Amino acid sequence: MPTTKQYDIIITDPSTSEQVGLNLSRDKNGTPVYQEYDDEYILNQQTSVPGYDALPYEKEFVIILDDWRSGFGLQSYDPNDPKRYDESYNMDLRFRGRAQQSYTPTGIALPTDTDAAATYLNMDMELAATGWTNGARDGAQFHSGSFSWVPVSGAGDAYQDATNWSTAWRGDTAILVGWAYTGNARIGLDDNGNTEWSAAQTKGAAWQHLAVAITISATADRLRILMDDNGTCYYDDFAIIHTALGKPSAMMEFNDKLYFAIGKCLYKLNAAGDDLDFVHAFATTISSLEVFSDDKLYIGQGVGAAYWEMNTSEVVTLNSLTNNTVQFMKRVYGTADTMWGNDTVSGIRYTANPADGGTNWSNPILAVDSSYNSITSLVSLDNTLYIGKEDRVFYVDSSGNIKILTDDTAHLTDSAGAKAMFPWKGCLYIPYKSALLEYDSGTFTWLNPSDYSTNLSAYAGDIQAIAGDERYLYIAIDNSTKIEIMAGHRETIDSTTSWVWHPIVDLTLTGAEKMYVSDVFRKTLWITSTSSSDSIYSLPLPTSYGDTADDANRSFSTAGTGYFTTPELHAGFKGDTKAFTKIVAELGHVWDTDIYFECWYKVQGDTSWTDAGDLKGSATSREHTLYLSSVSSKWIQLKIIGVTDATTKTPILKRLEVRGILYPLRRKLIYCVVKVKDESINKMGIKKSNRYTLEKNCMDNLRAATWPTSMIDIDGSSIYVKSLPLPSGTPRFTIVKAEKGTEQYRHYNLYLQVVTLS
Repeated sequence: MPTTKQYDIIITDPSTSEQVGLNLSRDKNGTPVYQEYDDEYILNQQTSVPGYDALPYEKEFVIILDDWRSGFGLQSYDPNDPKRYDESYNMDLRFRGRAQQSYTPTGIALPTDTDAAATYLNMDMELAATGWTNGARDGAQFHSGSFSWVPVSGAGDAYQDATNWSTAWRGDTAILVGWAYTGNARIGLDDNGNTEWSAAQTKGAAWQHLAVAITISATADRLRILMDDNGTCYYDDFAIIHTALGKPSAMMEFNDKLYFAIGKCLYKLNAAGDDLDFVHAFATTISSLEVFSDDKLYIGQGVGAAYWEMNTSEVVTLNSLTNNTVQFMKRVYGTADTMWGNDTVSGIRYTANPADGGTNWSNPILAVDSSYNSITSLVSLDNTLYIGKEDRVFYVDSSGNIKILTDDTAHLTDSAGAKAMFPWKGCLYIPYKSALLEYDSGTFTWLNPSDYSTNLSAYAGDIQAIAGDERYLYIAIDNSTKIEIMAGHRETIDSTTSWVWHPIVDLTLTGAEKMYVSDVFRKTLWITSTSSSDSIYSLPLPTSYGDTADDANRSFSTAGTGYFTTPELHAGFKGDTKAFTKIVAELGHVWDTDIYFECWYKVQGDTSWTDAGDLKGSATSREHTLYLSSVSSKWIQLKIIGVTDATTKTPILKRLEVRGILYPLRRKLIYCVVKVKDESINKMGIKKSNRYTLEKNCMDNLRAATWPTSMIDIDGSSIYVKSLPLPSGTPRFTIVKAEKGTEQYRHYNLYLQVVTLS
């Protein structure tokens, strides 16, 4: 077996596997012609417009991030999708050339119910002398039974105190409902500090339902029911609605006001937009709210109770039409509007006039597929009624027949399936679990947020609520004890139009029951919870999206919890080490030492973030540079946190750049000249004969090999090499004549790349 003590180099013939010792040609000084080079890693050619992309990356590279409109979810940077980021919490990256804080939602606390049901006597007024002070029962008028109660005119209000008063009720809400006959009758609640009265009876010689609520004061020592002594008034069928409060189940604009259904109660937004005013209470939990063309608000009470209607004066009337126990109601526009509703879990009816005394609901009922999958929602779009069920969506065709819209969601059957179905910009958006299906005039498109991201569990939960304004569709995604509010729409970016998702708000909430966009008071996305323990939240929306940083509705958090993360930035060389030397930011807000961005970074192998410093700029420069020390990795990821001390001011990031130097694994190249002749003398002085064919074949086979060839180099190291094409003008071999005699031999020029195989 030859060794480098015998020969300059040894190459294993790729065809015969024989190790062939080879002598190298010598220069005039007797030195072997053998050279090693570092290969050029990046082509040193400029074929594009001068710019950062044309920089020699081994000297310096620049990663520029100045537009994030393509949305969230990109874990590792993709040069074909450069306007993406990884994740965002309470940061808004929807707008060209800027990242800023999101608007901040504020909460309105729900009323809290009394700790125990207040107990009263003779609430149906059928007993002659029980419970009530002042007045007497009277059989001239009655709402039910045979009697009502009439206070003695001029003797003061009739009243009764709860027999089980408890100081634990202080701070809670008590609600009284009852019926009154003849004009101006009122019912009231009194805690010996505050008194609240209902609206006055307006129907005159007819029974009218009245309701009143009181927040029991911190010093209260009683809870008293009052009947207003206002002439000859009749009162009947009183009840304390102890279980009236609960989670908000519906929202609806009506008569330029925004109404909220909370358990059995109807509330409306107050004039300041920061609290709820009590409107009315009912015996059954409200299941839906819908406005019809007769300027009335209809209040569904589920499939077991008749619905109510309310006029613009907030007078309520119990409906008496046939088949009026409707859970969900939906107005469908047409030449003549129609109200649709379901009075079973799987059947729907309609009427052209849903008002009391109007047109009875249709009969027979229209069955919507199976009875074991319940109806979860009714939606009107383009004069068509769509019916969401637990497994899929149906619609009513122009002939009044029930048709299946899609079977694509049948495998996603869920009790909340299609519950949040929402029409927006001529399309229907259908949520089932974490999936979102868009229906657009016969075309179905999946827009599942989880499909847009990698390894982001916060955005993989169920889609619980949907709303929209003129620019964006908003969805609420369940994230354990929080919800993630995302904004999405189709946007044309670099001549390509596609759907984009942006997380904009991270909100602590048990779950999202409903979302609703309204401009009552101001343009707002309202968010209600699946829990009666959570507040109702109002998220301000930009009035026009023209200048979100200075919009009239702006409201930024001073908590410093808003941040976004970049993808893992690798400069296009995922597998090679880089030295990341500095981070440069261009800021877009007016200089203020209390308004800035914190910058944190993480590199491969890190489990936590490292503080790189604050990006503040100065009064004279809106650029800020942070220098990094010994940050060497295959990639770097940045976390940018927004900080402000004013709710009307946000830090603005216009440009973010990362600079560094590429340290690739260097490729070794070998240039040498092998002397191929029939007789040669090796380094030991031993003469070898008949070697020409052996050595020539080894050279030819090395050139033709399709796998790296084993070689022992001039230092005696075992390596693998690939034969490379010779530089232009360099011959593969030259024929050399011996100085003496007639023998001719060859000098083979070898250009070899060292290949690492293990």
